[in-house]
Amino acid sequence: MFGLLPFFAAINLLLLFSCYTLLNMHFFLLYIDPGSGSYILQMIIAAVLGVSFFFKNFWLNVKAFFTGRKYKKNEEENGEKDEAE
Repeated sequence: MFGLLPFFAAINLLLLFSCYTLLNMHFFLLYIDPGSGSYILQMIIAAVLGVSFFFKNFWLNVKAFFTGRKYKKNEEENGEKDEAE
């Protein structure tokens, strides 16, 4: 019903909170140990990869819609070739 609106609202809220926290860290007396830092780095990398795969899939679907071709994954095409031989 709402599409991606709640997703973008949550991302916007998270970014605002993160910026506020980073800019006011001296008031909060926060400490990020190496374990937490590596976990945060892992979450950032996972988010970047997840968003990139989402937009890749979205772009392939848009391209398939306008070209009239159906999008097939490489695994499906390889499986069909193996059965034909």
